[in-house]
This record gives sequence, structure tokens and C-alpha cells, in this order.
Amino acid sequence: MGESNLHKYLKMLGIKYLDEQGCRLVATEIYIRKAASDDFLNGNQELIERIEKYSRFENWEQHLVENPGNDSKWVIDVLGIGSKDILAPDEKWTHIIPNSKKKVGEETVIRGIEVKVSRSDFKNGYVQTGLDYHYLLCPELLVKKSEIPKHFGLLYWDGGTSVYCAKRPRRMELNTEMMEHYRKKIYQRYHSQIMDMTRDQIRFLQETVNTKQKG
Repeated sequence: MGESNLHKYLKMLGIKYLDEQGCRLVATEIYIRKAASDDFLNGNQELIERIEKYSRFENWEQHLVENPGNDSKWVIDVLGIGSKDILAPDEKWTHIIPNSKKKVGEETVIRGIEVKVSRSDFKNGYVQTGLDYHYLLCPELLVKKSEIPKHFGLLYWDGGTSVYCAKRPRRMELNTEMMEHYRKKIYQRYHSQIMDMTRDQIRFLQETVNTKQKG
């Protein structure tokens, strides 16, 4: 069964949402290396080796009993790389505005969105580890906050042209060496998508030119 138009549409809204979060490099259908999360693996080298050994086999879930839910998927719907402000207390204003913050720099983060359009789709599993910030995007109230992992953000589609954040994500500390890995994956995917569109356009223009020549 192919991808539904609703799923495609929500992926496009997901791209728009990540752009609004500061992601300037975004692509769809990106393979995820789940051994990327420090929080999840907690420095457990043995677990990392087991993951890399069994990651593409059917017994994968047996090696991740610590992880709640069904984390059996390896391709995330939307992935983006962008910047996030680094904030620090602003002593100049704290006496007037409690907890006042000021920007002292930026850091690079990776955000990923999984799209779900039905309950069966949700129960089928989704990528839950491997990025700085994880989100699940679905129609309003299809999935409850209590049904997703604690570190997940929850995005609701309003039925129109927008999505809104119903639950903010908690950051998972991504291994720094994985940043370049995802950057390359996005560039590869972006190039593939551009070439697919170019080939489609070439076919369309070729048909147009041939029609005019015959006329």
C-alpha cells in the first residue's frame, strides 16, 4: 500500500514546522542511526555494539528492552538540521524581569518528525531515538500526550494548513560525531529529490517540445 495523500501533506507541514524552528537543511525519509543518543545509551559500549550488530535484524527489539514503545523503525519522515540559541542569565535585567535570559551563542541541533495519520499507523511503531529532538505529528487528538515517550514533542494538525505544538520535546544529547553523518544523509536525500524532480521536468518538457514539433 502506497503513501496516502494525507501522510504526504502532513510531511510537507512538518517541513514547514522545522523551518520555523530554525532548521535550514531539511529532507524527508532519512535513515536513522539509533546508536546516536547519549541519553538513551548512557555510555554503554556493550549495548552500542549489540545495537550495531543486530540493528537490521528481526531480533532488534529484544536488545532494547529499556526503551518504551515500539522503536522498530529506521527511516524518519522529516529530519532537519538547524541552530538553537544558547541562553544565559541576564544580570542586567534580572532585578526587573525575574529569570531574564540573554543570547550568548548558538549550537547546532537535529530535529525529527514522525507523521501518523491513523491509530493503526501509530501502533505500527516509529523512530524514538537517535536525534536531539523528536516529535510526533498527527491529526488533533489522534494520539494523547500520555501515549508517547516522555522526551517526545507532540504536534497536532489543525485540519487546515497549520500544525501547533501540544507538548514540547525534551532534548536527547546527540553524539557530536553524528552531526556530520546526518548532514551527509540530508544532502544525499536532497540531491536525490532534486534529481527526481529534474527528470520529471525533463520528461514533461520533452513531451511538450515533441508535441509542438509534430504540430
